Amino acid sequence: MKSNLCLNYNSAKLRICVDSAENSIVSGRVYSMRLKDVLLFPDLNSLVLRLDRLMDEQKYPQAFQRKRTFRTAVPLPKRHRRIAAPETEDERPYMDEETVARAAGEKATFVLQVLSRQNTNWQGYIDFLDGNGGREFESELGFLTLVNDFLRGA
Repeated sequence: MKSNLCLNYNSAKLRICVDSAENSIVSGRVYSMRLKDVLLFPDLNSLVLRLDRLMDEQKYPQAFQRKRTFRTAVPLPKRHRRIAAPETEDERPYMDEETVARAAGEKATFVLQVLSRQNTNWQGYIDFLDGNGGREFESELGFLTLVNDFLRGA
């Protein structure tokens, strides 16, 4: 898929809007200039998986290592092969900066900046927008721990 988005430090930020945080299940929405539509997540695991897929698709930040996949050495019969969809240019515009800045969650709002993806982990910065500044993290687990700790105290 062709892309007309130029990703950089500012445009790659992700605004996470937490609408529900009950019984350790956190759900909400993601807004970003790197997205064309709001990304919904029913729980934090889904959030991590969807954001990782987004970063893989957009190659930003680039992963320093490739993820392993296992494929059969024997070719599949024709009836089991996937037919590749033709590449088309998606004309929908990406979100504008104002839309992203106005987005707010019912329970909490924070800005996530993944700066690198080394050792198959995220490294970055999270700002909870509560006036107490941000925190760095070195892995997805570190990110999830920061979010859970914040929401327990919020």
